[in-house]
Amino acid sequence: MSIRFFICLKMKKFFIILFILLTTCLFAHSGGVKVTLKNGTTIIGNLVTINPTGNLVIQVGGQDLSIAMSDVNSIDDYQSNTNNTTETKHNYGPLQYGNYEILDNTNYPDSINVIIGGQEFTMILVRGGWFMMGFDGRNSRSMNSEPVHKVNLSSFYISKEYLTETAVNNLLGKTNKKESFRPKDIANWKTMQHILDNIGDYYRLPTEAEWEYTAIMPIADIIFLDQKDLFEWCSDYFGDYPSHEQTNPIGSPKGSTHVVRAFSRDNNKWRRYQGSKSYYFPFARIVIDADKINK
Repeated sequence: MSIRFFICLKMKKFFIILFILLTTCLFAHSGGVKVTLKNGTTIIGNLVTINPTGNLVIQVGGQDLSIAMSDVNSIDDYQSNTNNTTETKHNYGPLQYGNYEILDNTNYPDSINVIIGGQEFTMILVRGGWFMMGFDGRNSRSMNSEPVHKVNLSSFYISKEYLTETAVNNLLGKTNKKESFRPKDIANWKTMQHILDNIGDYYRLPTEAEWEYTAIMPIADIIFLDQKDLFEWCSDYFGDYPSHEQTNPIGSPKGSTHVVRAFSRDNNKWRRYQGSKSYYFPFARIVIDADKINK
């Protein structure tokens, strides 16, 4: 073993021990931290646990988010300048094609449970703000996600679970209780709309903007778990994006097909399709406007 290699090994161990001491002290005296990832994303929340050789767990919006330490660039103490104690109120971070900012600090519950068609859903709060929606031609799978434009959104709840076939059967009044992974009845848009009509006024599909906003947020790790390329209905008609700023957009006013989106972090892409192909068999999540939960 060369002297140079021995010194480097000793230095490496020294810095590991120093990092453990620093992060342990950070965890001991304050829950509020700002985690900066190597890709530039900044996440602000309450530090739950930290393993310098494994993962750290940070609480964002009442949900635990696990981050590999190999993806972390820095961890800094963070003191919020707001008196609202319901958690971090501002998450800032460079995304693929722009920035987002969470602005709504309303004291909503972080999650609520609802029962639809006999199925229990955990509805996760996504706080409103703005983000840059869309993908440029260099990185999108098709030329259907341009131009990139600013979108402002109000807070909403989105279901962690998909609508199951059992719930679909109950909502359609079917006696056939055969289970399958994909509820094939909702592959047809008219049937999907009929199901929504049977659920009630407060429940709906996510708009495409709400879906993409959820997908680019840290909370996506909670909503989408390890899912990749599972097709999901959005309420919008499929159409071109505008170039101007929008607030709570509902998509194109008319069209022949509706938007289907798929979550995938492979190559930093979130898929966008027209829901006209029968082999998509899209799933469905349920959304509730946050300002309706107390009404």
